[in-house]
Amino acid sequence: MNIKDFQIYIRDSWQHIDLMKSRHPDLPVFIVGHSMGGAISILTACERPSEISGVVLIGPMVQMNPESATPFKVFVAKLLNHMMPSLTLGSIESKWVSRDKTQVEAYDNDELNYHGRVRVSFGIALMGAAERIEREIPSISWPFLILHGDDDKLCDIRG
Repeated sequence: MNIKDFQIYIRDSWQHIDLMKSRHPDLPVFIVGHSMGGAISILTACERPSEISGVVLIGPMVQMNPESATPFKVFVAKLLNHMMPSLTLGSIESKWVSRDKTQVEAYDNDELNYHGRVRVSFGIALMGAAERIEREIPSISWPFLILHGDDDKLCDIRG
């Protein structure tokens, strides 16, 4: 949760896709992404669209939630990123992950999920990804399916 560039995730996605394509050259490539993974999926597909057969997005992070990313908070985050990028802000509440209590419990108990506080540098990287997605949207030509809950507290459905 302390990254300087969101591109790290896209690079890792292409590394995996290229490996799978080398093992299975005749299969089409579909990407599935949920939440922040949706943002990663969109930006991955935008880099090499001719190599992607389709993208499935489940509650994708396309734009920052205007309630949590107010202009003042964005300004302060940008300022803090220059002075204290490792400073922690709020955390993601597990009750926001799902309305299904068993899914929330599974999320809470999964040691692979990050349960700490979000760092300023990570928030800035997410904002940069959302800005990049906004610029890429007009050029998207690959097929996609979007599934999104209307009560999502993490990823704004308006995106």
